[in-house]
Amino acid sequence: MPRCRFCGHDHPASVDRCPSCGAWIGRQAEQAAPQPERAPASGGPKPDSLEGQVLVLMQGRKKIEAIKLYRQQTGAGLKEAKDAVEALAAKHGIIAAKGAGCAGMVLLMVVVSIGVWAMLG
Repeated sequence: MPRCRFCGHDHPASVDRCPSCGAWIGRQAEQAAPQPERAPASGGPKPDSLEGQVLVLMQGRKKIEAIKLYRQQTGAGLKEAKDAVEALAAKHGIIAAKGAGCAGMVLLMVVVSIGVWAMLG
């Protein structure tokens, strides 16, 4: 019976994703990943556990570093690691900031171009 690396819940073998925290569960991931340390009774994860380290990085807005750490510790693929890190952050109320990205830059360029054409025309 697979056990979730983050919340520790046991799940039937047919489940691919933990319904509690959203982390991916699978035989390959289970074999590659060490079992996490359980959170202390106070409710928070141990700072030296994988979960605690990921949360510290996510609180510091270091999502890429958190994903890299997760991949190194578990052997998970990029998408699985990203999904697990985001699910863990959401579980603990950490919301990853989303930037405007490329679409925001394109929109800015269009607005500036229109302004330049209006001044020239």
